Amino acid sequence: MLVENTRKFPNVHPQGIAITDFNGTITLNVCYGTNGNDPVFEGASSVLEANDYMKIHYQGPKVEVGCAILDDWCRSNNVSGFDFMWMDMEGYEMQALSASPEMLSKAKVIYIETNFQEFRKGMTQYKHLKPFLEANGFKMIAHWYTEGFQGNAIFVKESLLSNSPEKQ
Repeated sequence: MLVENTRKFPNVHPQGIAITDFNGTITLNVCYGTNGNDPVFEGASSVLEANDYMKIHYQGPKVEVGCAILDDWCRSNNVSGFDFMWMDMEGYEMQALSASPEMLSKAKVIYIETNFQEFRKGMTQYKHLKPFLEANGFKMIAHWYTEGFQGNAIFVKESLLSNSPEKQ
């Protein structure tokens, strides 16, 4: 669907690869919801396995997919950095970013999913993600969330904020 919907945009290049903290292949746990037959839930697919209490809601096939460290993929594809990075990896965001310090240092803005529950084994929690991004030079400027569940946040490279016209 992504390929079809972006076909007319010459600057969009869909890639069939998972960004992880290693290069090779990984199992993608495809989510088709509680009954295992509703593709509307594919956005909840993850390389992380569901916790025991959530397995009933994350029904679907397991598919082997190629994976890469973002820094390595960018070097191989002549990508030198990102102005805007959108990460919704169902709990694997911090693992992927930790493995790619070069691209993390070059990113200007990160829109990222935040989690307050561990729906999946090893899922990044907001209480760890925020200090990690702050330690890497980012400042959170907005956060929308459902208490105790999950949300999304915008982090901006702090050096960009200090150079803004309002600060001069």
